[in-house]
Amino acid sequence: SPSSDLSISGPSSPTHLIPYNTPITQCLSARSSRIYPMRQNTVVVHGEVMVIRKLVVAGIVTAEKAYLDCLNVAKEFYRKPLLALLTTTQPLILESEVNTIFYRVEDLHSLHSNLHEKLEILLHNWGAHSCIGDFFVELCKNLKLYKDYVEMYRRSLDCLEKCKQ
Repeated sequence: SPSSDLSISGPSSPTHLIPYNTPITQCLSARSSRIYPMRQNTVVVHGEVMVIRKLVVAGIVTAEKAYLDCLNVAKEFYRKPLLALLTTTQPLILESEVNTIFYRVEDLHSLHSNLHEKLEILLHNWGAHSCIGDFFVELCKNLKLYKDYVEMYRRSLDCLEKCKQ
């Protein structure tokens, strides 16, 4: 039967283990211990936690890149050509309709481009004390941008449908 206390050396030792029944809040702090329980009789060494954290951040960077690619397609392959057509004698749609359909896309692209760049730099310079939380706290300062976008979304779709006719 497994021991309820898996400690095999002092708390400052890199081989210190945390009992499996330790509350999760005590296990999550990267600064509180070097080894973290994952499931019964399994432990993760500090170095492995760092690798896992880096992989999570790499996944976020990849997701941000995919989102930026989608925003870029909307900007460069749809919005920009429609705006260019406004200067012709027979524009397909009005400027106000372009602005409604692509409402805040430029702002979203700029915001997420900045976030992506910062995350890539962090990932490239990844270390034991690297954190991404501050980036998302900063992103929260722009929640009004998302609120505006979401509130306008239905109107954007309706405008697009009208323009397609």
